[in-house]
Amino acid sequence: MKTLKAIKYLLLFNVPFVLSILTLFSGSLLLVSGIYPENLIIFNFLFKIFPEEVIFLSKYLINVTSILLIVMSYGLFKKMKRAWFLNNFILVGAILLLLLKGINYLECFILIFVLSLSLLSKDYFYRKGFLLKMNVSKIWLLYFFVLILISTIIGLSIHTDVRYSSSLWWNFSHNHSVFIFLHSILIGSLVILYYLGILFFKPFEVDGCEADIDKEEIKEILSHFNSSRGYFSLLSDKKFLLTDNRDGFIMYGTTKNNYISLGDPICRCEDIPILLDKFNTLGRVNDKNIAFYEIDESYLKYYLNLGLKVIKIGEEAVIDLPSFSLEGSENKKLRYVNSKLSKEGLKFEIFYDLKPVLNELKDISDEWLTTKKTREKEFSLGLFDEDYLKNFPIAVLYYNDEIIAFSNLLPTKDKKEMSIDLMRYSNKAPASTMEFLFIQIILWAQEEGYEKFSLGMAPLSGIETSMYANFWNRYAGFIYENSDTYYNFEGLKKFKNKFFPEWNSKYIAYSGNFNLLRLLLDITSLVSGGVLKVFKK
Repeated sequence: MKTLKAIKYLLLFNVPFVLSILTLFSGSLLLVSGIYPENLIIFNFLFKIFPEEVIFLSKYLINVTSILLIVMSYGLFKKMKRAWFLNNFILVGAILLLLLKGINYLECFILIFVLSLSLLSKDYFYRKGFLLKMNVSKIWLLYFFVLILISTIIGLSIHTDVRYSSSLWWNFSHNHSVFIFLHSILIGSLVILYYLGILFFKPFEVDGCEADIDKEEIKEILSHFNSSRGYFSLLSDKKFLLTDNRDGFIMYGTTKNNYISLGDPICRCEDIPILLDKFNTLGRVNDKNIAFYEIDESYLKYYLNLGLKVIKIGEEAVIDLPSFSLEGSENKKLRYVNSKLSKEGLKFEIFYDLKPVLNELKDISDEWLTTKKTREKEFSLGLFDEDYLKNFPIAVLYYNDEIIAFSNLLPTKDKKEMSIDLMRYSNKAPASTMEFLFIQIILWAQEEGYEKFSLGMAPLSGIETSMYANFWNRYAGFIYENSDTYYNFEGLKKFKNKFFPEWNSKYIAYSGNFNLLRLLLDITSLVSGGVLKVFKK
């Protein structure tokens, strides 16, 4: 019994690939053979049984069928259920058409063999998806292009005695062989252009996987867990996969290649493997790779058990609030900043109602975005949106009775953790304003009885870059050390180190053999709000 299960497991990976290759070969064979002139002896025999128009039409349809089989081959490779069903239908049609075109034992035998294998392989094709929306590979497109090019060369060499005329495109009876040849090349070329368009210009889609859940239900779930990161689920760009009891979820974003979860599942420990397996199945069925972005080290065993690859992407700075103090020689710089700006008149206040300060905060936010020549981010970062910000306490700094800086705070209900999200300041803010704001928030959280305070991520920090490290580690280390011109990763960590935090490693877990580069681009796109905004600040 175990041996049979092992064989079935191995076949799961091989049958779709083998069937797709055989289908691709069958389609290619039919396309090329269809360009050659027919056997007159066989055709004279068939003419006695069927009308001439029926025989020539069958030959035309065979060439159309050959192109459809080539398209189906990629759907089979992606394990699409629709591709499997249509492929069987097309193979049956092709076998019948071959009898009308002219009996060719080799072609019939090949198609019957492929059809038999396909009918026995139903269980291996389970993914949903539309063939007209397939994100095909460049290798498949290149093969298709070369095949059409070779077919064109063969066709032109065969019909050198035929003088070109526009009537050859629409007059079937004038020269049916040239008519079929020209139309085969045209249809094949249009299919290539269509999938090229999808490959390079297809926008991100919203699929039908989103759970029906409102913000009040999300907040109720979050109230039972100590994850400040979970509040990013209140951003409108998230989709949700819920536990069976609707008491936990995975929040994720979608691209044409990946389902990307932000952080670890927010649920009970016993539900984590079940929810991860559901997410993995969701990706497989919808022909997507899956990924988990900014996950904690303590959860790695779950992702490894799922067979995902894991890489480190940086470190999170976390302050132990009960032990935090401005006293002592090592904290003299923080103490100096706190004392200096307090004497200059900066005042700290917490607002639990956004409305009284909304307009002032909006002006500061707009000014900050203009000064930084940047735009709002999404997915793993908060943005200035009233519906989002009204859910949180707002930390505000006054200077001469005017608001000069603010941040929204993400506190957990059980006071296990608090973190900072959106941080904006005015051009009127004196030097070290944000450092002062951090100090005040930390001291306030300490007084309120919170245990941990997160200063957020230092991307690419703490990644091993020795000569024995893998390519990702060495490349990430290079970016970290040479990033001053665009985003100062090293400077960000130095700033957060002023508060003497503990540094906790953060990771990405992902599926797919060659998916890392595409995944990182997809994450960047989600954070930036779209493909076209990736290269804009």
